Amino acid sequence: MIASNLAGDNWISRHFGFLWAFRRFRKSSGVEVDISKLLPTFLKKKVTDPLEYGYKAAMFYNDRKGWGQEEYGTNRFYLDAPYGIVLSCSKDGGEAIPIAIISFKRKGLRTIRIEQIQGPSNCKEDRASDRVAALGKIKWERLLVRIICEWARLNGLKRVEVISCVRSHWYQKFMHQSMFMRYDVTARRMGFTEIRSKKIYRLKLKTAT
Repeated sequence: MIASNLAGDNWISRHFGFLWAFRRFRKSSGVEVDISKLLPTFLKKKVTDPLEYGYKAAMFYNDRKGWGQEEYGTNRFYLDAPYGIVLSCSKDGGEAIPIAIISFKRKGLRTIRIEQIQGPSNCKEDRASDRVAALGKIKWERLLVRIICEWARLNGLKRVEVISCVRSHWYQKFMHQSMFMRYDVTARRMGFTEIRSKKIYRLKLKTAT
């Protein structure tokens, strides 16, 4: 389980937290999410020690589409939705590099829709190898989706949706085949149900107890 910094740790928050969850998220930009217990689940085979790259995740909010903010480590990404998580790494305690993000928007009272799963970020050429190597050791797409699902569950939301790659304007513009793996395959592997008529995948969440 992800640490309770994703939600208020009481019965009211777990059952009615959706009423103020988004306001709390907006005020939590830059706040780190504890993924230490979750990370081992998403290590790739033969990877036993993720500490080398010092993975960290933090919440961010951007009030409009466009480039993110440097103070939250999202300035290297063009954001498609306002709420999200940025994943960074810091090899051997060095300078942190933002390497991937996931962003979502609100859809109705108790549903959110993931609009963006992106990585790797641009970075200085002398750190590019660290970025690629760090992402290569973890199932980072599923890790980020899991963090969002856990936040939603802990805050009393009922559904999480992921768009099919064909709904992304980036896919329509560039036809990146990797986007099918990143969006559609990730959603399927995580138990989301495909709704072909809407070109989305949907997961119904169990209420936190």
